[in-house]
Amino acid sequence: ASAAPQALPRQMTALALGVLICGLFSVLDYRIFQTGPWGWYAASIGLLFTVLLWGVHQRGSQAWLALGSLTFQPSELSRLLFIVSLAGVLANRQSRGQIRFLAVPVAMSCGHVLLLLLEPDLSACLVYAPLVFAMLVLVYLSIATTKLETAHH
Repeated sequence: ASAAPQALPRQMTALALGVLICGLFSVLDYRIFQTGPWGWYAASIGLLFTVLLWGVHQRGSQAWLALGSLTFQPSELSRLLFIVSLAGVLANRQSRGQIRFLAVPVAMSCGHVLLLLLEPDLSACLVYAPLVFAMLVLVYLSIATTKLETAHH
């Protein structure tokens, strides 16, 4: 079934906004994300707090923000910022092999999960455990590959 005809202007506005954001990211220097992982983490937490303060109730949870006639879930953008911040933290080679190398990612994800549970948005919470696990596996594979390459030379 197709959407109601009256939803078309709203959908076209959302499409235009999405294309604009994609265009902005395509010209953005990606190295900006490599600096200041804690700033990106603070921004992601700030988005989730914004929902708790000014969120709109839809579909059984307060997980949405309204910008005029558009509503969106900041948890999606917050998750992207979380990935960027966690990647920056995991790139810190000084803490590899120490307990904080595992504790920090778990604590970071717990901050997100707790705020998402307050909305409540359980489906958004369920993503964090496999996400952190996958990123940790990739880091350990990278470390193992580097050690193997170093041992052969």
